[in-house]
Amino acid sequence: MKKASARVALILLLGLVVGCASIAELAPPVTENMVRVAAESGIQRTSLEQGRHLYLVDCTKCHSPVKIESLTRDQWSEVLPRMVQMTRLDPESLGDLEAYINSVTDK
Repeated sequence: MKKASARVALILLLGLVVGCASIAELAPPVTENMVRVAAESGIQRTSLEQGRHLYLVDCTKCHSPVKIESLTRDQWSEVLPRMVQMTRLDPESLGDLEAYINSVTDK
């Protein structure tokens, strides 16, 4: 009985810790390094900032945010088109979102 209670307590504690991930862990703030790298592709800071905002505000209207780095760029390129269809995101906003996600993921 004690072992079962300890397991339940551990599971609840892990759930609490995982559930308390900070916004910065889920969607890191735009850094100077991200801006520098994005600028090499003609992407401006405002695009990265808007992409982060879209991720934190619009994407979370339907579901909890996923830690961006938990998926690769290839995985995001499969996920985003499906999500965009549901949200009817305009092409410019999609570009901002993709730019931000690509600046966070490194492969």
